[in-house]
Amino acid sequence: MNNRRNGTRKFRPDDKDAALRCTENILTYSDNTEKKLIEKLNSRGFDEETVNYAVNYMKEHGFLDDCRYMARCAEYLADVRYYGRRRIASELIIKGFSPESVRENLPLLLENVDFLSHCTEMYKKVYKGDYQKAAASLMRYGYSWEEIKESAARYSADHKE
Repeated sequence: MNNRRNGTRKFRPDDKDAALRCTENILTYSDNTEKKLIEKLNSRGFDEETVNYAVNYMKEHGFLDDCRYMARCAEYLADVRYYGRRRIASELIIKGFSPESVRENLPLLLENVDFLSHCTEMYKKVYKGDYQKAAASLMRYGYSWEEIKESAARYSADHKE
């Protein structure tokens, strides 16, 4: 039965085939963490056993891999968005990764990222003559005070010459 008002579709709670089709459809549109996928399937009316069946099926067949998804997200946030370590950790938790998993895996995922260079690039973009405003902005991006101070020193050294 379609519920046209909110766009959700209700299924028989124990329909495993429908749960698999629904899971495939969800994962076709975008990657999801296991937690988010469970939430979405529960919101569509599937019972716990059916949700677990569908999630486990996707994990066993390689369609749902939280570690791989976390690595892609962390890489994107670091290399494209230029976020610092703390902001990346926060964003990953918001996406549905467990804080323990983020704490455990993030240092390995980010070991090759040069956060000081990223912070320096961001400093060049946000510095408009007021160090405190630039520093506050970079703190919101997730950089440490040490990275911000070093970036400011590099910036001023480059612009004194």
